[in-house]
Order: sequence, then C-alpha cells, then structure tokens
Amino acid sequence: MGFQIGPFRGGLAAAAFLALQASTVQAQSAEPFQARLSQSQRQQLFESRRALEKKSHAGRIAILQEADRCITAATDAQGYRQCEQKEQQARQELRTNLRTELQAMRSQFGLPAKPHKP
Repeated sequence: MGFQIGPFRGGLAAAAFLALQASTVQAQSAEPFQARLSQSQRQQLFESRRALEKKSHAGRIAILQEADRCITAATDAQGYRQCEQKEQQARQELRTNLRTELQAMRSQFGLPAKPHKP
C-alpha cells in the first residue's frame, strides 16, 4: 500500500502552487513597465497615487457624513431608503471618477490601463 495524500491537502498544495505561479507572472509582467520609468517619474507616480488615495478618502468621508445627516433627518422608512439610494449612487460616482483619474494617470506615465473589475 502506498501513501496517499487526501484531496484536501493536495488541493491546498495545488492552490499554493498556482498562487505562487500567478504572483510570479504578475511580477514579471509589471516589471518592464516600472523599469522604464526614471527615478523622478516613479516619485511623481507615487505622489500622484497618494494624492488620488487622499482624494478617495475625503470623498468617502463626505459621502458618509452626508448619509448620516440624511438618515438623521429621515422620518420614515421611505426617507431612509432614499438616503441609502443617494449614498449608493454617490459611492458609485466617486468610484467612476477615481477610476477615470487613475486611468489618465497611468496613461500619462505610459503604463497599461488596468482592467475594469465589475
């Protein structure tokens, strides 16, 4: 009788191998683009990304504050639902605007566009 690895252990090993392989492929595909940027460009890219992230945080905070005011002022379930819908729409608009800015920033530095995740 030979030693058998259960499907659970084999599944974990296969998943770990695939994850390692995928991360290696990602690192190799991103490497040529980062290598093309000068140190000055990399610094500018970092500062642009940081500014965009700060803008994202400020936008999310503003949305939450507005939603809080709206919910506080709501007098019934219908008013509450309207607040939730406004908040959801505002979050979606913020994501769309930030994604557009990110794509513009990436093209400015000659980096490929990131695929859109639904």
